Amino acid sequence: MSAYTTITSPLGDLLLVGDGTALTSLSMPGQRNAPAVRPGWRRDATPFAEVIRQLALQPALLQP
Repeated sequence: MSAYTTITSPLGDLLLVGDGTALTSLSMPGQRNAPAVRPGWRRDATPFAEVIRQLALQPALLQP
């Protein structure tokens, strides 16, 4: 089952998608071929804690 969360960035809300152990997609609003949240996906930021931590180390990426 896929997990997902969103994080705010200057580009808009980024969609992070994963399989519970790995990030499988990171997309921004309007991105061509970006995945859309599907029924059965669960919203859960926990699997993305390390990704979010690493993005936060680059302040320009997450400051709105």
